[in-house]
Amino acid sequence: MNPPWLGQEQPRIGSIEGDILSINNGLNPNQRLVWKRVNNESKGIKGAKENNKIDSLV
Repeated sequence: MNPPWLGQEQPRIGSIEGDILSINNGLNPNQRLVWKRVNNESKGIKGAKENNKIDSLV
């Protein structure tokens, strides 16, 4: 939280392409968060719903 930003709009633009989820800062597109879905089978994770879970930050 950044106190000077209180009450200001902080637009975010999200997109999903395949196994990649990206969230971009609407005011500065060069700032973004990117996640990639992990293949649960290769990690030895049992019982996870692979289609509904994003497990890792890239």
